[in-house]
Amino acid sequence: MKQLVTKIKPLLIICMCFSVAVSSASCKSGHDDGTKEGNYVYYIDKDTTTIVKKSCDLKSDNTDDQIDELLDKLKLNPDDVKVKKAIPEGVSIESYVLEDGVLAIAFNANYGTMEKAEEVLTRAAVVLTMIQLKDIDYVSISVGGVPLADSKGEPMGIMSASDFASNLDKNDGNYNTDTFTVYFANQDGTALSKYESKKEYNSATSKEQVIVNMLIEGPGEQEGYTRTVPANVEVVRVVTMDNVCYVTLGENFQTETTFVQDELVIYSIVNSLSELPYIHKVQISITGENGTKYHNKISLDEAFVRNLDYVEASEGLKE
Repeated sequence: MKQLVTKIKPLLIICMCFSVAVSSASCKSGHDDGTKEGNYVYYIDKDTTTIVKKSCDLKSDNTDDQIDELLDKLKLNPDDVKVKKAIPEGVSIESYVLEDGVLAIAFNANYGTMEKAEEVLTRAAVVLTMIQLKDIDYVSISVGGVPLADSKGEPMGIMSASDFASNLDKNDGNYNTDTFTVYFANQDGTALSKYESKKEYNSATSKEQVIVNMLIEGPGEQEGYTRTVPANVEVVRVVTMDNVCYVTLGENFQTETTFVQDELVIYSIVNSLSELPYIHKVQISITGENGTKYHNKISLDEAFVRNLDYVEASEGLKE
């Protein structure tokens, strides 16, 4: 690998927000063998919904050799059948260089063909795995010779653990309680109506996931509200990066219906998630479909922004 090293100029750091739940295995202390906190590798769970930390042994004390070891592990499936390698088949590392604490990794063009939610998890796994080495403070990524860009087309820049750390190491069985705002349809199904509810949830579950689950659960017996999202819709994954929440739903989201109009279904999801201050846009996709239209009517090609025109004037219920 080292004979492939080319110099890639580090880019300016930018701030990113990423909510991702992480399942954690035990890891060993490794401060004397070139690591900051321990020897571990991040993988992706089989459902591609979260990253999972697994302990590992590094054979070398040399930073260059440790980089090679960790990058190799990221490309291999572990023994645990519940997780898979972070760098998928077809995506390869063409070169890397470590300079001034920044590890610049150049991926081939296939990196850019990954579904966005999967790319977010791959990026998080790579960054969090590599920055544990004592000589690496940041990671930058290029794809096919071009710096990785965010949803606005701006260069992603250099990344650190803080860019992915909103829910790190919280899969500990603890529970949080928060008040969430979601939008169901009103009783007549003609507009959206605000609904607030206090929910207890596992600390490993993102707030975005809680909101989507609430929409699928529906308003229950609460009067004045009508569900917007069909009760049996499958949630494939919910991932947030760069203030964009990527919601991937199962194929039955396309086939199942409620009696409310299609726009209310879409904007119940968008407006509910946009209640979280760090979400500015919502990208909805249906697994197995590309360039699709919801019910052959509403294009899902572009991310949606909050639209309160669909919300009725009343304050709605606070549970």
